Amino acid sequence: MAGLQHYTKLTVGKETSAGTRVAGSRLLYPDGTGFFSIDPMLTFNDDANRGTKTHVTQAVQQGIQAAITYRTPANTGISYDELVIPFSQIAGGVTGSGATAAKVWAFTPTQGSSSSQESYTFDVGDDNQAWAMEYGQVSRWRLSAAVGQPTQLEMDIFARQASVVSTISNPTATNPVRIPGASWKVYFATTQAALNATAATTNFLLDFDLDVTTGLVPRHYQDGNLYFGQSQEGAPLTFNLTIHGESTSVASTRYAKWVNKQVEFVRLRNDSTASVGSTTYAAQVDLAVLWQNVQPIASADDGVNVWEFQGIAANDPTWNNSISAALVNSVSALPGI
Repeated sequence: MAGLQHYTKLTVGKETSAGTRVAGSRLLYPDGTGFFSIDPMLTFNDDANRGTKTHVTQAVQQGIQAAITYRTPANTGISYDELVIPFSQIAGGVTGSGATAAKVWAFTPTQGSSSSQESYTFDVGDDNQAWAMEYGQVSRWRLSAAVGQPTQLEMDIFARQASVVSTISNPTATNPVRIPGASWKVYFATTQAALNATAATTNFLLDFDLDVTTGLVPRHYQDGNLYFGQSQEGAPLTFNLTIHGESTSVASTRYAKWVNKQVEFVRLRNDSTASVGSTTYAAQVDLAVLWQNVQPIASADDGVNVWEFQGIAANDPTWNNSISAALVNSVSALPGI
């Protein structure tokens, strides 16, 4: 019998030791098909003249690496509980705190040293075949939201290898609290500390797209193994932020920040109406931004002019950071069950 889409699963479990496989403790819900790949890094002897028109007679494996291109389904989106996974890739060693059902998380990277990001085992497959992918980490994640749509998440994940296994871990399916796009708010301030005393900007934000590069890269060595030995923070921790907002004085102020080359602090925050413990679910990202481009009247929506704002990460010396994230959700340990 052929493997069926109904039975396709992706599970995740946090590793205690990077690269040592663990059982999956939570189901993830990726979009459709084509969300993982296996690269045996084959070379072919197509450069060896043999006195024939066709040269290739063999393939040699030079390494192994696996990848997961995780995308949330369009009608489902991401949940507050699941955001611990991408956020743990800007800062590791974080757990959810709190004596009640509400768990508070704070992810702040260290600019001058390792941020000790977590590693995960991902199990993937269907009722025909399954694979285990250990030492999984996120090289890039992208959080986006728009009015009238669920909040979406993308993650580009690399893993050490894909080993065929007989069965996939079978954690209990969950229906976590999802994040409506319209419930996000934006805050602007001249310092990161001032964001806490700043009111949310109203009647402005229409959508945002935050694309984060964690800096994590896999490193292969001549150590007798075909898979990579470890990851390193070899690339910069950076992001690109795109937002669209209505043509108001808020837009004009961002324009002035752009032409004057001033760092601005932006908070994207989402407070749910769904209760957890004695509070509600919440998600927050703080950013230090240099506006790279501001396009006045970039488009129109229902006859209302819309501006586009594009910003890049800035390491502000007063904060000594460029990005941090926070959550209030129902899980106390990564990846949470």
